[in-house]
Amino acid sequence: MLLQMFIIRQLANKGTAQALYTFIESLPERPIPLSFARIKRRLMLTSPNNQQNRVINKAIDELKAVGYLDGDVVKKDGEWHLIITRRTPRPDIKAMSEALKDGE
Repeated sequence: MLLQMFIIRQLANKGTAQALYTFIESLPERPIPLSFARIKRRLMLTSPNNQQNRVINKAIDELKAVGYLDGDVVKKDGEWHLIITRRTPRPDIKAMSEALKDGE
């Protein structure tokens, strides 16, 4: 698996987002909804449950911000899930660079 260095660089100093990116990128093209429990086990998070949920949500938002991930977080059967609608392993670098400049 060839990870896109552009995305990894955009996630510098964001270890949870980098780990989540690596995990999601290793999944099949159309993965089933990912439960937060599965993500927590994979990322080996050990903080209190509510803090783990915040960390995961923040990492998901960071992946969306760099243009890699499109999806929704929903509560299903009392458990939070990430439903991935689209992954963009090779985002439009020019558009992303302009968006990042606008955000500064």
